[in-house]
Amino acid sequence: MRHHDPYDFPDGSDEEEGMETDEDQYDAQCPDLEIVGSDAGSASSLSDTRSSTLYSASTGSHSESGTAFSHQRFHNWDDDSDDERMSTSSDTSLATRIQRDYSRDMATSEVYHLPADEEERDRLRKQHHMLISIMRAKYPPGMERVLASTIPGEKRVLDLGCGNGEWISDVARDFPFCECVAIDLVPIRDSRGLPPNVRTEVDDVNLGLQHCYGQFDVVHVRLIASGVKDYQLLIEDISRILRPGGVMELCEFDFSIYNQNHHPFTIHLHEPMASPYWARWMAHLRHAVHGRGGDIFAAGYLWQWATKHPAFENIESRDVWLPTVPGNHSKFPSEFYALLRENVSSFLRAGKPLICGSGLSEEDFEFLRDQTLWELHHSDETQFTRLQCLWASKRMDYVDPPNED
Repeated sequence: MRHHDPYDFPDGSDEEEGMETDEDQYDAQCPDLEIVGSDAGSASSLSDTRSSTLYSASTGSHSESGTAFSHQRFHNWDDDSDDERMSTSSDTSLATRIQRDYSRDMATSEVYHLPADEEERDRLRKQHHMLISIMRAKYPPGMERVLASTIPGEKRVLDLGCGNGEWISDVARDFPFCECVAIDLVPIRDSRGLPPNVRTEVDDVNLGLQHCYGQFDVVHVRLIASGVKDYQLLIEDISRILRPGGVMELCEFDFSIYNQNHHPFTIHLHEPMASPYWARWMAHLRHAVHGRGGDIFAAGYLWQWATKHPAFENIESRDVWLPTVPGNHSKFPSEFYALLRENVSSFLRAGKPLICGSGLSEEDFEFLRDQTLWELHHSDETQFTRLQCLWASKRMDYVDPPNED
């Protein structure tokens, strides 16, 4: 197992030395807020939950913690109708979860509450290409080898939280013999524009993914922690979804903003508005996501959860530091920074219903957004967002424990 950081921008700092946990950073940034999770009454009980594992590494057997599945739902993709691109749903009520909030069409569930309109689809499309540019690759190591086949449908790829389907569409075009399945809370707006080997499903990962168990060679997850109640349980689901030798790729950010030395800013939400405003805006988003039950600590635990799970091997991780407020950063072409500023500007608008819904007044939100926009375009100080990315393969000799009733 290797942990490396090839995309760390040179600044003379060593971010790994003395790195705080995500929970420590949240305590420091929002000391006036009580951390109360959906299943834990205090930060200490949350920490205890994080230190537990779903399996016994020595036996591979179930532990007593958090593996009960109450939604047994199955979908046999081999039995679909002739139109293989039609959206399916294992819970038909999910297809209608669109509501209007602050003049935006919102994809909403018990946890998730962000837009699902044309502006957001355009932002996600551009974000996809921006991430390819900075990561210098579309796919994790080993994926091409795993998907090598000329037999139609022999290999399957699953994209959880697919958004507008940019990543899964790339896969379908680059691996035309693969069957690709895209799952999201809301349907892709025009599935007719997808490659013919892509199928879509409307679903909520929080309800369980048993209907996918044992059917896929690659599972991809990117930036969905704000809509996931228990990310460790999601990784457990993925371990069962994957066939032996299959590849898992995860990528999440930790809802913190970092200075040019890659140290997190400390934000006190109940103090008067002050710079850095982008870091303050993100602290409000973090608070809002946490209030709805999203797993704001997930990014910081990906490595721990994967390495402690007996199903996975060949585990690698990297941090990708995005200069989301570019300041005087000049590592990339000017076109990249223009795209980055456009993406952040759109994200600021997208977060309004969620942040205002958590208690911030609309007047304060508009002030915070305007000040953040000024930083975005005029500040000389760079502010970073830390993406934590991980990939792993499922052991060939690993046997999944029996499903619990």
